[in-house]
Amino acid sequence: MIYKRGTGDAILRLIAFAILSNTGRIITGTIFIIIGLFYGFKSHMVVYHYRDLHAYTIFTSTRSTRYSFQDQYSQNIYQAELTEFTSYFSTTDLQDATLSLVYSDIDSSTANGGNDHHILRLAITDQNGNQLKAFETFQYQQHPKSYFENDWSDAGIMLGIGGAFWLVTLLLWWSIPKVIAWQEKHHPKEFSEVQIAHFYNQQTRNPWSSSRRSNPPPDFRDLAR
Repeated sequence: MIYKRGTGDAILRLIAFAILSNTGRIITGTIFIIIGLFYGFKSHMVVYHYRDLHAYTIFTSTRSTRYSFQDQYSQNIYQAELTEFTSYFSTTDLQDATLSLVYSDIDSSTANGGNDHHILRLAITDQNGNQLKAFETFQYQQHPKSYFENDWSDAGIMLGIGGAFWLVTLLLWWSIPKVIAWQEKHHPKEFSEVQIAHFYNQQTRNPWSSSRRSNPPPDFRDLAR
C-alpha cells in the first residue's frame, strides 16, 4: 500500500507516540487489555440439543450451500451449512425422510418468531427410528458432546502485551529520577542535562506537531529530590 507523504508521517508519529512516550504506552496498553478482556469474556458453554423432525419444509440458499429446515409444528428453523460438513447431502437424500438432529443455539431469531438453530449432526432415519445415513460437521467430530469454548488462551496474549506496556511505563517513571539522582551524586561531571532533556522531549512531545522545536525541559534535579 502506498501512502502519501503526509499520511506516512502521521502514521510514523503515531507509532512513535504509542511506543516511546509514557502517555502513548499507557493508552496502547489499555487498548490491548480492553480487547483481551472483551475476547476472553466471549468464552461460553456450547450446549448440544437433540430433535427429531417428522414434518418440515426445506429452504435452500442461492448457491445451495445452506439448508434450512422449518419445523411445521414449532416453526423453529434449523440451519445446516454444507461447507461445515465432512460429506455433502442433497434434497434427494432428505426427501420424505425423518431427521434426527444434533444442534446448538444461535443468538438470533427468525422473522416469523421462531428460533434459529445450528445443525451439527444430521441423521436420516426410517419410521422405526433406525439410522440410515448420518452427516456430521467437523466441529461435531472434534467435540461430540457439549463443551466449553475457551477464548482466554488467545485473550491472555493480548492481556500480556497490554501489561507489558504498562510495566515498561511504570519502570521508566520509577527509575529515571533515581538514575538522575545517582549520576548527580557519583558522577556530577558526566551528568548531561542535554541528553536527559532529549529523552524528556521524546516522552512528552506532541506526535502530531511537525515542528522540531520543543519546550525547555523542567529542572530534573527537582524530580530527583
